Amino acid sequence: MTARSYATAAAGGALLLTLSSATLVGLAGAAASAAASTTPSPTAAAHPTTVDLSRPQDLPFGDPPRAAYLNTSTQDGLIHRPGKAPLRTGWRRGVRDLVRVRGGYTITVLDRCVRYLTDDGHRRNLVRLYLPHYVKDAVASGDGRFIAITVGDVNNRHHEQVIVRRISDDRLVARHAFTTPVVVTSFTGSRALLSTAAFGYRPYLPHVLTRWWNLRTGRLRLIDDAGHPGPGYDYKPSPADLTAGQVALLRGDHHRVVPLSGRAGQAWRTGSHEWVASWSPDDRYVVTETVSTDPSEPGIDAYTVRRARGGAVVTRLRGPSNLESWPGAVWEDPSTFVFGAGYDCSGAPGEGYGCPSGTTVRCTVHGTCDQVTQPPGMKWTQERRVPAS
Repeated sequence: MTARSYATAAAGGALLLTLSSATLVGLAGAAASAAASTTPSPTAAAHPTTVDLSRPQDLPFGDPPRAAYLNTSTQDGLIHRPGKAPLRTGWRRGVRDLVRVRGGYTITVLDRCVRYLTDDGHRRNLVRLYLPHYVKDAVASGDGRFIAITVGDVNNRHHEQVIVRRISDDRLVARHAFTTPVVVTSFTGSRALLSTAAFGYRPYLPHVLTRWWNLRTGRLRLIDDAGHPGPGYDYKPSPADLTAGQVALLRGDHHRVVPLSGRAGQAWRTGSHEWVASWSPDDRYVVTETVSTDPSEPGIDAYTVRRARGGAVVTRLRGPSNLESWPGAVWEDPSTFVFGAGYDCSGAPGEGYGCPSGTTVRCTVHGTCDQVTQPPGMKWTQERRVPAS
């Protein structure tokens, strides 16, 4: 994908399991009762739309990017904003992770610095690190007021710390050291939902834990300890969205989506090797990734749009195996998202030599797709949902 920045790791698993009483320790009655029995993968009441994206180069060209994107091909890297003047990042090399926050954007520079750029062009660093530490991830809260920065250690891949700062004044909100790699899946100014960063550490992590972290007291509270990867490596930790009130728990080769405490709703499961990637900005839909099980054809076989409540399938976008999981589905608005797709170069002269590597595709939740008209130098699209600003 020529427009990228996102941090969605690969996904994966085994068999559907019935949840035990020890499974959902911190979920409220609605989730626990729903988890007591296995819910089959739902289908839409009406026939879902299926779109063939095996040859994305045949799609018509549509609008340029409707969300902000990075351009690091210029002398001083730029953040391009639709309808507004570009913002200078102050750095060109090693810039990644463009995240929309309240009053501006954050970027990660050379894995050592998280920089805040205001909408009027001012710049300041929220954190600057030195070896052996590095920035592993940076996640904005749903309201865009806080940033959670995961700090790794090159000398010990299992030791990490998470630093939460209020963006407006750099105030340190919370800090916690972990001896198991973690992912901040979603958070507010008072609590964060954490999952085990299982990818790459399977021999050391037989169970994937999902926990609440109280940012005021520092207390960790277990929600689920039954998460486990299956025999393959195409699995994800447990993504969540606190505004949607849902978490997708790892269950072998699929996710089980359950409501969080105090939220009504039916639990549902994804299909085999299908993983929740993100929720739409209005929380009505989720986009999932179905991972290819063919080791000779790694990649995403399909993106599926499901209703967040109940999991009914709305649209399937099929590759096969040429859809990109990095950065994954990037939402431009509540009904439209973009992602990378590789070209089908079979039959091209010279066995595909000189064939473009791929394009950026825009689709609506109901399956109308086109190619994004990409400006020169476009490198990454915005990686996460856009909070109110």
